[in-house]
Amino acid sequence: MRTRSRTRPSCWPEGADGRARRRNDEGNDPLVLAHARALLTGTDEGRTAFVDADLHETGRVLDEAREVLDLDRPIALMLMGTMGHFPDLDEALGLVRAYVDALPTGSFLAVCDGVLSDSVEMDPEQVAEFTRIWEDGVTLPYVPRSVEDFTRFFDGLDLVEPGVVSVTKWRPEPVEVGRARDLPQYCGLARIG
Repeated sequence: MRTRSRTRPSCWPEGADGRARRRNDEGNDPLVLAHARALLTGTDEGRTAFVDADLHETGRVLDEAREVLDLDRPIALMLMGTMGHFPDLDEALGLVRAYVDALPTGSFLAVCDGVLSDSVEMDPEQVAEFTRIWEDGVTLPYVPRSVEDFTRFFDGLDLVEPGVVSVTKWRPEPVEVGRARDLPQYCGLARIG
């Protein structure tokens, strides 16, 4: 089965210093591509590009990214809600490693995806029902991983505090009532090099 997914190797359009940044979006959703083409305007300093490609096509994605991004300078590779679409863990880890290995020292990897966590109470029957509804309504299957498997995307990298945690625990703002619950979606940020 050929899995098609999106990744966003990216720098924010404008930094804290006010200087323009470059950004590259990669994906293959026809609707997203149509919208991207309509919105892709800007200056050379703040240009946006869209790569109509499959995440498996690492060479093509990186070659086209080089037209917009200076891959000799640190960038952020952001994989948000993407890697769960690769049921085979070894394949998913290999893809992430291929992109990470192409990035310079000082770059960052950010990953956010669904997980199965002991800290999040979930009824197995509800999980099965959610999975069935999801797979009936979309073309791509989605496989939430264990926290341990999710953490492997950051192997060999320097995790930024607080490490791999539920999205509600990533540098949370104080809540006024109650407490933030863990969600079955985890994230992490790591420095490359």
